[in-house]
Amino acid sequence: MDTDVDYFSTVVEVSPTADRPHVIHLATDDHDALLVARHARTPLRVWTGTVRPASLVVSFDGVLGARGTKDREHLLRALLVALRDTDTSAAIVQKVDIDSEWFQTLSAVPARRRAVRGAVPLWRTDLPDSYDALLAQRSTKSRRQLRFDDNKLRRTYGSRLTLRRLDDPEHHPRSTNDIMAVAEQSYQGKLGISLADDAIQQALLERAREAGWLRAWMLYVDERPVAFWWGVVRSGILSIGSPGFVPEHASDRVGYYTLRRMLEDACADPEICAIDWGAGHADYKERFGTSVRTVADVVLTADDPAGWALAGLLHAEKRSMAIARSTSARFELARRRRRRLVTRGTP
Repeated sequence: MDTDVDYFSTVVEVSPTADRPHVIHLATDDHDALLVARHARTPLRVWTGTVRPASLVVSFDGVLGARGTKDREHLLRALLVALRDTDTSAAIVQKVDIDSEWFQTLSAVPARRRAVRGAVPLWRTDLPDSYDALLAQRSTKSRRQLRFDDNKLRRTYGSRLTLRRLDDPEHHPRSTNDIMAVAEQSYQGKLGISLADDAIQQALLERAREAGWLRAWMLYVDERPVAFWWGVVRSGILSIGSPGFVPEHASDRVGYYTLRRMLEDACADPEICAIDWGAGHADYKERFGTSVRTVADVVLTADDPAGWALAGLLHAEKRSMAIARSTSARFELARRRRRRLVTRGTP
């Protein structure tokens, strides 16, 4: 999704950190390949604070059409040349699958100019033809609990509870108002990280509406919006955006109820064959995901003073984290040893 031309151009246009596109085109006798990136000042959190180096930010899944190792090596060399010849001190290759051939290609860059950061899971759900078939993949206890939770909410609110799909053009005014109303009240909103605070997500939501890609599920109690899930359908994949729910209904688990209706509809939708939950940890991703891979950002630094300084920061951070983990492990081992001695009655 990140390399879809409409998605990519929207991010470049709206992002406060993005400057302009930078697309590398590899032409061979029988095919073409692309590396899709943008010039940006993307913030990097390091142990001393936050730095914003001038960077080439390669989109997630930003290598298109490459056939084999040689293509990827050519694209990497072109990326390093661009890093040398442009006013940038880093190339940030986003969310690379650590088991992929592209990750292995990037690993050829000398360690002094390369850092791997922020490894996180990326969950996906391959959808069967029905919600019942999806539930059949779960344990009997889990299925029973899911049905109990649904019935409990329906008993509690009865006819006061309404779920609506708001992805048709005539729904746009309502979906805009209701999604933002919930996003502003959500716990993410109180942290300043909700959909209501993210100009890029708002622009992508509007672009999805215009293009007919949007899928949105809104839950109401007494006609007041209390929870929503939304996503964008492209090439058979439903890519999930940031959901939200009203905190006062958290104990009723209205967000999970809406999630399950989204799954139910997605299974029945012939345009959707899988759900991409996005990178990061979340209980619902582990509950409903059918496959997972680990992705990480690979930062390549320029071979110049600015790049050396950034590389120094990144490697110092890596060393400090390794020391912290080692120290923590030693304390834990000592604590366990003391516990064993006490258990045995040794003074």
